[in-house]
Amino acid sequence: METKLKFKSENDQEYPYGYENSEVLSVGKETDVNGTDGTDDSSKPSPPTPDLKETYAIGPYNPHSGMPSRRLIPDNPPDFEKCLSSYYEAMESMALTLLRIIAVALKLEDESFFESRMDHHFSALRILNYFPVKLSQMKPGQLRASPHTDYGCIILKSGGPGLQVKKDVETDEWVDVPHLPN
Repeated sequence: METKLKFKSENDQEYPYGYENSEVLSVGKETDVNGTDGTDDSSKPSPPTPDLKETYAIGPYNPHSGMPSRRLIPDNPPDFEKCLSSYYEAMESMALTLLRIIAVALKLEDESFFESRMDHHFSALRILNYFPVKLSQMKPGQLRASPHTDYGCIILKSGGPGLQVKKDVETDEWVDVPHLPN
């Protein structure tokens, strides 16, 4: 654990990537570590219990993104940084291809409509580890990944089923996103 914590950001506002093992996801408005949104409202609930997972994330290596150019990347295994950066760039390229397809499907005049809007993105590549856990280890209401709002326009997920979406805020119905093998 000590080695992993070397790659945890000391300031999430400055560098929101690296290792994380106490993430608390939220729906819509961001909350701080005290479970508040910065307003002086003592009726706010106490902070939720952290999700039962580990996350490691990197962002773009692009000065136009507004993110720092340094990355907190372990040097072991030896080729990890090279492989992770190559994978990030491949997913970035795939996202741009998908945006071209979306532009064509929307019948936009220019199929590269989204390209000029994506030259300064701050997309994250997140690697999640859902370590084994027994039900007896979980606190009431604790989840593997709490309901949350994602901040992007495309989610590329690998590794099988598990993603769900909630169509309406008025209901508690969650719908499984179809998983297409291969």
